[in-house]
Amino acid sequence: MPEKDTERLSEEVRQNLDLLRKDLPRRIDILAISRRSKIPWKSLEYRESLIWRFADLGPGAYDEFCKERMVSAITLTRAAAETLAAMWCLRNQIQIALDSRAVGDLHEHVMKGWMGSSNPDADFPSAHRVYKHLIKRTDEDSFRESYETLSEFSHPNYAGAAGLFSRSNWREMTTEFGPDTERLRAARSICINCLSATVMMFMQMYNQVGESIPDLAKLCEELLDGKS
Repeated sequence: MPEKDTERLSEEVRQNLDLLRKDLPRRIDILAISRRSKIPWKSLEYRESLIWRFADLGPGAYDEFCKERMVSAITLTRAAAETLAAMWCLRNQIQIALDSRAVGDLHEHVMKGWMGSSNPDADFPSAHRVYKHLIKRTDEDSFRESYETLSEFSHPNYAGAAGLFSRSNWREMTTEFGPDTERLRAARSICINCLSATVMMFMQMYNQVGESIPDLAKLCEELLDGKS
């Protein structure tokens, strides 16, 4: 990617993250959402918890990118992408409920994300398995492929270790260590493209979930009344 495009994307990411952080929710009024159903406010609480997580990860990834610490930047971008996947799947589950006029497994889905734990001894619902229950359920091949690319750099394998920080000279039978300029440039391009798309998609999904909460509350109350 040309440097001017990298700089343009970097500035867009910075601006979008600044906008996101300015509007972080501070409080929700549970009774104002629904006085009779717990599902709408639990969904909203899960949504707001996710944006706070994203507002922690996104700027961290951007700061590391600016310092050209690509492994850190990509690892944080990957975590931000997982948070996007959680918001995306929440949006999808709510839409399924609204389209089918039935809650289905929405409550279970929300509880697994909002209160879930991977510790089998914890007295909490079992958590979503990130790749199986979130990444794959976005139903977007390009997103899944980007996540898998980020994972290659996030793990301590070739792309995330030797590929970035070592150069072998087989004629002299030596290996030198330190940042590989060309490979770091490629990693930098991958990072800023993925981070830019992740930030924009997260903001879109976050807004869509918020817009659907009143309709979800109405549906849940109608179901309690036996009207749907």
